[in-house]
Amino acid sequence: GKPSGGKGPDVASARGHCSILATCDVAREKEATKEILNLLNQILDEVYPESDNTSSSGKSMSVEELLAAEIRQNSSKQNFVSLNTGVKGLVFVKIVRKDVCPVRMVEAIFDQVERTKLPCCRHLCRIVPLSKVFFPNEEELCSNIQEIVNENFPTTVRPVDNDTEESELHSNKKARTEDDTALATSTEGDNSASAPDDAESEQKIGSKRPISVPLTPSMITYAVHFKRRNHNTLTRSKTQDEVTARMPKSCTRVDVRNPQAVFVVEAFMNMCGIAFVPNYTKLSDFNIGKHQKIHTQSTE
Repeated sequence: GKPSGGKGPDVASARGHCSILATCDVAREKEATKEILNLLNQILDEVYPESDNTSSSGKSMSVEELLAAEIRQNSSKQNFVSLNTGVKGLVFVKIVRKDVCPVRMVEAIFDQVERTKLPCCRHLCRIVPLSKVFFPNEEELCSNIQEIVNENFPTTVRPVDNDTEESELHSNKKARTEDDTALATSTEGDNSASAPDDAESEQKIGSKRPISVPLTPSMITYAVHFKRRNHNTLTRSKTQDEVTARMPKSCTRVDVRNPQAVFVVEAFMNMCGIAFVPNYTKLSDFNIGKHQKIHTQSTE
């Protein structure tokens, strides 16, 4: 794929795919794209190794059959494709394989640096996983947030009517602390350019939506990390309210100063990506440069 800022597939083609967003210095998009693609392909073999040298029928495959299978696999599709974001200093990679988790991939990259004590890149600044990528209208924002919550807390949600959800949302607005506002303001990115008109959502949300029920005493602290670049459709306060309204109150609570987990929201141009990252404290705020300085002898 080609780097952001140049010609290449538009980032809108990532809608519905897991992805990786990375930042770099302006004019270093080409080098950063090469680095992130190399890193992802390397880590992929470690996180998702081939099971064994057997066919689907369970029989051992000959060298010729293995070679033919590898050629078919490599020619059928790429695992990762870089896309043009139209934003300087921003690199975006679509994950083609449906079984690859972006959060797990990013955790593995940071873990490798910590484990080997060796730097993995020179030009990348931050590496952020995105489990859902969509057009940034309210319908898609709400439905994708709910899907993330359902996937991470599958036993703590049940459907309720819209009146109950409105009450929940109003309650969360009142409960938001000054600390929430301070952190979110500090993490909000550039909003100097207007975003293109939003595309219509292809699927409307039903009248029944999930809400938390108290099933577990274990509490996870989290914060909502909202950033936007060349984008003015989604706002920090609206996005934060939508997330906190849907997170299960029985097992999570907001802690902006020292969260165990983060709910990532990255809005740029006419796209948005989100993810829930439970092991956030190990990831140096997704800053791979900072992580390398902490865990390696030298970044040269």
